[in-house]
Amino acid sequence: REELFPYWEKRSMKDFINGQMTDEVKAATSTQIFSINQTDKGQGHIIIDYPRLLNHGLGELVAQMQQHCQQQPENHFYQAALLLLEASQKHILRYAELAETMAANCTDAQRREELLTIAEISRHNAEHKPQTFWQACQLFWYMNIILQYESNASSLSLGRFDQYMLPFYQASLT
Repeated sequence: REELFPYWEKRSMKDFINGQMTDEVKAATSTQIFSINQTDKGQGHIIIDYPRLLNHGLGELVAQMQQHCQQQPENHFYQAALLLLEASQKHILRYAELAETMAANCTDAQRREELLTIAEISRHNAEHKPQTFWQACQLFWYMNIILQYESNASSLSLGRFDQYMLPFYQASLT
C-alpha cells in the first residue's frame, strides 16, 4: 500500500478522463443529466462471449491474442486482452495447486477425490477447451469470478447459460 498508492495517485483512469474533459463537458456533467467516469458500479450490462470461451478454451484464446499482438503490436486492447487471459490461466492453475495441497492433507477419502478432480479439471481448463459438463461448469465459474474481481458485480450477466451449456450437458448424458 505504501508503495502502490503513491505510484497510482494522479494516474488513475478517472484522473486521465478528467484531464481530457473540456470545461464545457465538466459543466455539463455537474448537472447530473448524464455522467462520465461512473465509479459506483460497472458501466452498462456486460455479458462476455461464454460460448466462444467454452468452445475454444483459454489456450486457444491466448494463442489468438498472441497472434493479434504480433500483427498489431501497438494495439493496447489486444495487449490488455492477452494480459487478462494469461493472468486467468495462472489464476486457475493456482486453484489447481491449492486443491492438490488440500487433497494431500485431507483425511476424508471422498473429499480428497473431489479436490483431486477439481485440480485435474482446473489444470485442463487452464490450457484446453472443456470436454465435459463439469469442465465447462468449472471454466464458466472461474471466468465469472475473475470478472467479479474487476467489477462490483452490478452489471455482469450470465447470458443464456442454458443455451451455451446445453451441448456439454447433453454430452454428459451419453
